[in-house]
Amino acid sequence: MGASGVKLAQWIGLIGHGPEPDGAQIGMGAGAATFLDLHWRLDYLTSIGTVSWLIHMSVAMLAGFEISRAGAGAWVPAWTATLDLVSVAMIALGLLYRRGAAWLPAPVFAAVHLTLTGATGLVWGVGAFLCATSSPADLLNFYTLVLGGIALGAVSAAHVMIRSSLIAVWTSLPLLAAAWLLHGRGVGTESMAWMILLFAAMLTVLGQRMNGFIGQNVRLTKELATKNAVLTRTSAQLVEAHEEKSRFLAQASHDLRQPIHAIGLFVEYLGGLRLGGSGREVLTNIDRSLDSLTRLCRSLLDLSALDIGQVKPQIGPVPLGEVLGGVVRQASEAARARGVTLRHRPSRLWALGDAALLHTMVQNLVSNAVKYAPNSQVLVGVRRRRGGLAVVVADTGPGIAQADQKRIFQEFVRLRSPGAEDMEGLGLGLSIVRRLAEIMGLGITLTTSIITRASPTAVNA
Repeated sequence: MGASGVKLAQWIGLIGHGPEPDGAQIGMGAGAATFLDLHWRLDYLTSIGTVSWLIHMSVAMLAGFEISRAGAGAWVPAWTATLDLVSVAMIALGLLYRRGAAWLPAPVFAAVHLTLTGATGLVWGVGAFLCATSSPADLLNFYTLVLGGIALGAVSAAHVMIRSSLIAVWTSLPLLAAAWLLHGRGVGTESMAWMILLFAAMLTVLGQRMNGFIGQNVRLTKELATKNAVLTRTSAQLVEAHEEKSRFLAQASHDLRQPIHAIGLFVEYLGGLRLGGSGREVLTNIDRSLDSLTRLCRSLLDLSALDIGQVKPQIGPVPLGEVLGGVVRQASEAARARGVTLRHRPSRLWALGDAALLHTMVQNLVSNAVKYAPNSQVLVGVRRRRGGLAVVVADTGPGIAQADQKRIFQEFVRLRSPGAEDMEGLGLGLSIVRRLAEIMGLGITLTTSIITRASPTAVNA
């Protein structure tokens, strides 16, 4: 739209003279931004235009019927027909605009709408003079009530085009006030004229405020839609990156399985050969490194399975004593190597859950305690707590600082503590515990004290 179209739209009241709407903020010129602002205003206007003008036509016909029945004169049919004709023209123009008529661009429709609105106001204003000069005397009172409702309806329906609504008010109500001053009968005619003008001023303020509110609402809606689109794109990119990471971890750990298994066979074969003391020590170190690599691949596989939602709990009765006993037996060798006294308190209690996932959770907790609490005592058992059961892994290790107690359950987080500086791993064990607990609907409680060197971890079922 050119500069002339912009000026026309500004004069009509479709757009303001202040900051441009969203189009200018995203790199459009003033003309393009004005074009967008013009169209949403006209779309809003024509969306309610048909109903509004049908109501206007009905009111004009009813008013004409009552005025004619009161014996006002021969002017009533022509007055009613004129208002009805304008109403039909406005309805037809609105429908053509909404259907995208090429010969009816937005600025032209806005100018025609403004012209016909002004003509409608003048017809209503002239009708006030004709009623004032007719009999009976109270006919002007009836006309005043009707025209007041029409003016209020014009502001309500056309406030999005502020000048159209104001022209509808100020081409009709001042003529009504003049009719009261010149031809009013009875007491209070001057006061009635002033009250009509005050009513017009009130409608002006109301129309301007409504116009400002709807413009602000549209701008906020557009900004929200833009931000939502950016958020949607960002979220999709994050999901895609997360899936890529999960696929990479799964593929990498899967590809490493076969060579790790082959190395294990070679180590087992070498173990049966006669080796010297130094050779046997090297072989032991290789075996330990292989065991660490195997655990690392298993953690990566567990993490990738959790990421892509492959882990589905199979809920059933779980003998807690058997699960905990199995974990302690598997970890006993590693505990002895670290100088840890690992004890298990037998239990006959059962719980509902997934035995395999619970085994993995407790195994990771025990492994973490053995790894980071060398030369300590670790106790694994079950306690009754608040009407439920808690699987407890308690150790007398160095404890965990308050600031780190939540962080240790995040992925790839490892804390350094005395005697554990050279521990292998990526910091995935406790994050897997947390995510498995979320899947099974369990809670995790960590209680630790630096002074007493005790840090029991409980899985609450």
